[in-house]
Amino acid sequence: MVQLGASRQILQDGTNGRSFETYESLHKFVNRNGTKRVREYKNSCKQLSTGSAIEVSVKAAQTIDTAGSTGLTIVGAFSADNAIYRNYTDIATLIYKSNTGTLKTATLSTGANATTEVAFKIAGVAVTDFYIAISLVLAINTAAGETFGMGTTGVLTYAVVQAEADESVAADLHGVGDVYLWDSANTAGDRGLIFTLIYATPWGEEKTALATLASTATNAIRFAISGVYVGDYFRTKALYTTTVVGTYCAIGVVGKGTIYGVVEAAYWGSVHTRFMALASTYESYLGKVIVSFPILDGALTIAITYTPYGSTQSITESRDVMGLVPSTIEINERLQPLTDVSMTIVDAATAGNANIECYCLDYI
Repeated sequence: MVQLGASRQILQDGTNGRSFETYESLHKFVNRNGTKRVREYKNSCKQLSTGSAIEVSVKAAQTIDTAGSTGLTIVGAFSADNAIYRNYTDIATLIYKSNTGTLKTATLSTGANATTEVAFKIAGVAVTDFYIAISLVLAINTAAGETFGMGTTGVLTYAVVQAEADESVAADLHGVGDVYLWDSANTAGDRGLIFTLIYATPWGEEKTALATLASTATNAIRFAISGVYVGDYFRTKALYTTTVVGTYCAIGVVGKGTIYGVVEAAYWGSVHTRFMALASTYESYLGKVIVSFPILDGALTIAITYTPYGSTQSITESRDVMGLVPSTIEINERLQPLTDVSMTIVDAATAGNANIECYCLDYI
């Protein structure tokens, strides 16, 4: 059972805090310090209700997944048991970021068989928190036709040193948070469109990446930031392009089996209400939610789930909205870092297009 509501103290720091009477008063508060930046997100959605609770977003009939934040245990091996690779101490050096955003350096030493997968270690302890590869360097060059791979057991794809090389190139460095763009059909008008993705990493850093649909628009293109491929994606803040698309475009993993977000056909941007709070060095706020349900005498229930600052438990604010009467839900609270806001709707009897606007702020 989900807890509906709570009796609690509202916090903005360790022991003190307040909510705000209106979203306007929250606006004034977050503008109190001119040395910081305020980023405001307004998510507007028209969602068809049903008799079951559904998350508010436009999904192009796709199942939307969320990226994982768990660190990985990683190993490495050569593709061939060449004598020059055997029993070599610290033959591979990996610089990576952990799932908490810490930059670390690990090494690998081979044994009697260079094709046997061996753990990367730091001070003798196996790495278990890998999230994104920054660089992979070998002490010697690989031989012709032979490679070195790093990844999880049996799947050495997170970093590869190609034949006759001693270092991975950018295209061969990956992370748990790799994210790609593709078109659902090779629509002529979509080819060459540039998409902007504003996203949060698992450790709560906000970044902006770009990707351009290929001349064959169904080909998956990896997002990049100033030429560096993204491997630390975790949650979408915003996803948009410069004009409406002809067929829906998606972001996700390269095999297209997992989709993190869509821009629906005839849309120019993603429509979603899920919002992730940034790291504790910033402040993130859930502002107000405006809901209307244009069914005369109809009733709609909206459930807003979030984690207040200072809490380890999420709460769900549930409101019943009567047809034709817009309702403004003023929450205006600071969010616990690295937590999600989400909302669902369900109608009492008659399905209709619910209109939802959600306002959130990051104080960076």
